[in-house]
Amino acid sequence: MLFCIIRNKMMKIIKSETFSYLFYGVLTTIVNYAIFIVGLSGMGEEHVLVVNIIAFVGATVFAYLTNKIFVFKTKKWNIKTLFFEMSKFVGARIFSLFIEQVGLYVGSKMLRLGEYVLLSVNCLIIAKVVLSFASVMLNYFASKFVVFKKEKLDEGTDDCSGI
Repeated sequence: MLFCIIRNKMMKIIKSETFSYLFYGVLTTIVNYAIFIVGLSGMGEEHVLVVNIIAFVGATVFAYLTNKIFVFKTKKWNIKTLFFEMSKFVGARIFSLFIEQVGLYVGSKMLRLGEYVLLSVNCLIIAKVVLSFASVMLNYFASKFVVFKKEKLDEGTDDCSGI
């Protein structure tokens, strides 16, 4: 019985939510990178942290809307819910941004990764990719278990037919 409940829940997550999160996460990453690359080429490497914050703001707005509507499918749009969701969402994103900023600072200022190229790719961009992966993992768990946490439903069912 318990096995069926766990299996059903896991299959539902794998089939819809995880895929949706990854899909919209890729789109969010594209938004982030597009803003980052345009900003970096326009403002220069010396402004990498400012450029990253600008990219963060654009990507965060996009991510909140896509996570709310398409991934976690929360239905409440009242001001109170939006305020609490956005506060938690932005707070979690700021935490992951902090980690990314520290990594980019170390990579650009201390390790001078921008001076190196690997397979025709600036190593500062490679560092951004690695840091982005860590951010995606942190953000998923924060979104799922803190921001868009579903209210508990009746867990008394042992239906195994939904697989």
